[in-house]
Amino acid sequence: MASENLVSALSAGMGGALSSILLHPLDAIKTQIQSDTGKKGQASATRSTTEVCRDIVRKGGLGALYVGVWIKAFESASTKALYFYIFNFLGGGTFSSAAGELVAGYAAEILNKPLTLPLEVVAYRMICSKRPVTPTEAFRDLVDEHGIMGVYSGFTASLFAAIKPAIHFGIFEQIKKTVLQGARKELGFVESFLYGAIARAISTVVTYPFVRAKVIAQTSKDPTRASMLAIIQEEVAQGGVTGLCVCLVHSSHLSHCASIVATRMLRSRFFWLTAGCGCVHNCLC
Repeated sequence: MASENLVSALSAGMGGALSSILLHPLDAIKTQIQSDTGKKGQASATRSTTEVCRDIVRKGGLGALYVGVWIKAFESASTKALYFYIFNFLGGGTFSSAAGELVAGYAAEILNKPLTLPLEVVAYRMICSKRPVTPTEAFRDLVDEHGIMGVYSGFTASLFAAIKPAIHFGIFEQIKKTVLQGARKELGFVESFLYGAIARAISTVVTYPFVRAKVIAQTSKDPTRASMLAIIQEEVAQGGVTGLCVCLVHSSHLSHCASIVATRMLRSRFFWLTAGCGCVHNCLC
């Protein structure tokens, strides 16, 4: 069982890294839009995806779309691997109720944050910096502005946003249990893709205000914008409830779809032959 959990975590981590690399330009654009905030008393800027992409390329060339790609890939791999190892260790996927799956998923997400949140903060700082910076420079700037605890910017919002993967995989597991009745033991690729996208969309809509507050806290240079509640109140006051929903459409499906594809690739015979991991345990399906 322990070896199955480890293989599951490793394949999920590698799938997370691969999907992060493939979708990094979109993630960079999404992060730029999410971090856009208006001046005091003004609504947040609402640049379109095309406008943000054009601005990034104009200022730094096509390579600017890949700023922070490796640290983000490492963060994604670490997060996914730790999440699935803890989730499986806690019995995730075996509970008879949705509540059990949600609790296991939430605990798995919370427990990996102390290790992975600093990587996420540094990556977002690199993406949103107005000048090219290395991870070391981004870390140094962060400490200069917010102190050493600046690496945990957005931690409170992360605690609330952590319910997102719990909702995502909780819904997915319940759908899978409902569908896999009788002799069937595994979902097909198209089914995994479709049901996972539905679960991802629902979890994104539910938690998006907290996700956006987290990104704003992590990328802001203003020490006063560290409180999740203050950020949410300010965004609502300036732009209404829709002010919190900037870039919501771009956040729902893509990362899940890429993770499904990447993990399926890693579960193929090619992965078995090259990585020597044997038969990969069900980690996403």
